[in-house]
Amino acid sequence: MAEKWWCERCKKYVAPVDGEFSHPEGVTHSCKICPHCHHMVYPKEEGDVQNV
Repeated sequence: MAEKWWCERCKKYVAPVDGEFSHPEGVTHSCKICPHCHHMVYPKEEGDVQNV
């Protein structure tokens, strides 16, 4: 089964794009972001409420 990515801001599954997140300490990490709102997205199985 393909991994699904959940956007908490849009409240739906999305096909993420690669992005970067800058920590306040000046460290930058690569991450997955929503193509609609650019909020970070997280892998989530349908019905999984712990992984949000």
